[in-house]
Amino acid sequence: MSVVIQPVDLNKVKLVEQVPQLQCECCKYIAKPLSSNATCSEWLYAAHRIGWRHVTTEQYDFDCVCAVCLVGLIAPEAREAV
Repeated sequence: MSVVIQPVDLNKVKLVEQVPQLQCECCKYIAKPLSSNATCSEWLYAAHRIGWRHVTTEQYDFDCVCAVCLVGLIAPEAREAV
């Protein structure tokens, strides 16, 4: 099974009460910056640095996945199970 990993698109960053946030499509975890004055592009850059990605395989397409879920999705055991 092939796995394509790409950066998350800026349109996945949502503003809630003027604070940017990302939600993992796998585990539904919501990540937001500690500082409320971060811009959407700054928050996306930080999210990329800690491992948030867009993951595509033959079976599914997650536009926004946190680093913890990413490790589980690309692990050899997970790929064999699908």
